[in-house]
Amino acid sequence: MRNSTKKMHCVFFAVALLCLFSCKKDTYTSEVFIRKQWKVELNTTNNIPAVAGRTDAAVCMLFLMDNNQLFYDIYFINPLNNGDAPTSAKLFLGNAVENGSVLIDLQNPAFNTEREAKGNVTLNAATITSLLSGPVYLQVNSNQQTAGLVRGQIDKTVKFSADVDLGKYATTVNTTATGKAYIRLLSDNSLAYKVEVNGLPTGDGLTTSHLHKTTDNSNVLTLVSSAADFNKAFLIPAASVPVASITADPLYIDVHSQLYPTGLLKGTVR
Repeated sequence: MRNSTKKMHCVFFAVALLCLFSCKKDTYTSEVFIRKQWKVELNTTNNIPAVAGRTDAAVCMLFLMDNNQLFYDIYFINPLNNGDAPTSAKLFLGNAVENGSVLIDLQNPAFNTEREAKGNVTLNAATITSLLSGPVYLQVNSNQQTAGLVRGQIDKTVKFSADVDLGKYATTVNTTATGKAYIRLLSDNSLAYKVEVNGLPTGDGLTTSHLHKTTDNSNVLTLVSSAADFNKAFLIPAASVPVASITADPLYIDVHSQLYPTGLLKGTVR
C-alpha cells in the first residue's frame, strides 16, 4: 500500500515543476498558483449501484490552477481484483446517489504498471464554475466494469453506504412493484438518498417512504412524502440527519401506497 501523504507531496512537487514554464528565469518565481486542490477517495461501494464482489480502491489528487488548468494524479492502492485494469476517468455532476452527466473528461493516458495515470486538461470558465460549486464526483472505469469501477465525491467522503433491495412488505401484498433504495452518509453528516420504485400496477399509487428502527418500528426519517418524489435524488443537511441512528441502529426502509397504506415494499438497511 502506498503512503498517500508522501504521494500527495510528490504530486504537489510535480505540479510546481510543471508550472515553471511561466517563471522568470532570473528569479525562478512561479506566476501560476493553485486555486483549489482536492484529495478524492474512490471505492466500489460509492457507485450507484455498488459494484458487488469487488474491493478495489483508488486515490486521486486534483489541482485547479489559476491559469484554468486542472492537473490530476490517479493511482490504485493495490492490484485490481480479478486481473482487471483501469481505463478512463471522468468527473460528473451529481451528489452521492446520482448518476449525473459528464462535466470533465480527463482524457487520461493509459494507467502504467504502477496503476497510475496523470496529466492535465484546460477548462473554460463555465466548467470551472460548475467544478467549484458542485456537487461533483470522479469515476474510473475498467475493462470489466465499463459503467464504473470506483467512484468518489471530490469534496466529501462517504462514511456509511447501503443499497437496499425492496421487496413485498408482507406475504399478503399482491403487487408487481419492486424497489431499490440508496443511502449515503457523507463526511459532513449530510445525507444523500434515493428511493426507486418500478412496476407499480395500474390502479395503485405511491404515497410515502420512511426509515424505521427495527427494534420498535419507530420512524427515524421520512424519506419521501409524495408520489412525485420517488426516483429522485435528495441531499439533506447535517442538521436534519439522525446520524447516530443511521450509523448504529438496526434499520429498515418501507414504501407505502394507496392500496397498501400500511406497507407496500420493505427492505433491511442493517
